[in-house]
Amino acid sequence: MDYQISTRCFAKIMMHSLKYPYYTINGVLLGEKRTKKDKSSYYYIVDCIPLFHMAHGLTPCMEIALLQVASYCSEVNLTIAGYYQANKDYYDSSPDFFASKIGEKIWENNNDAIILMVNSFGINFNKDFEDPSEINNTLHVYHFIENKWKNKSNGSIEKPEVSLEVIRNLVVKKQVHLRLEDFDNHLDDVQCDWRNKSINQEIEKIQA
Repeated sequence: MDYQISTRCFAKIMMHSLKYPYYTINGVLLGEKRTKKDKSSYYYIVDCIPLFHMAHGLTPCMEIALLQVASYCSEVNLTIAGYYQANKDYYDSSPDFFASKIGEKIWENNNDAIILMVNSFGINFNKDFEDPSEINNTLHVYHFIENKWKNKSNGSIEKPEVSLEVIRNLVVKKQVHLRLEDFDNHLDDVQCDWRNKSINQEIEKIQA
């Protein structure tokens, strides 16, 4: 199964990672199956829900979060399509035990599910890349094969040049990532919106 990662999803994963650079952060991917012109199927990762930066590894918190996200998915007609994580160790971009187990739990309900691991060492957003497609190197895609998560490819990000512009505009210039709210924030204050609707709108404005 091929995958394409939306600008919104990519930007919010990066924002989550950059807001908490000294923590392991994680979240879930929301997607839908689509059909290419040649009639082959692929998964389009529409959005992501940032979950934790403090409660990483705490299964009860994750279970509560997944229940709420599943309810939200039914409202917006999307599927939990996978899991993402950025490790606290800047040079480590492989799934740890917790990522593998949560990924398996999601895979049990969706056999097309993937794990996206953030390669924090792979990009400098302040650098003016001649080839925006280099941002694909920031995400490693893991597939569940023979009961193991195996790295099969880098991310395939929709419109890399637009995604890079979103990061430069909203992160480097405006520091919007500091307003991103994850489920940890929601547990501290229920008014915090883990759907991040306002940030979604700002991303859409740049894409328009």
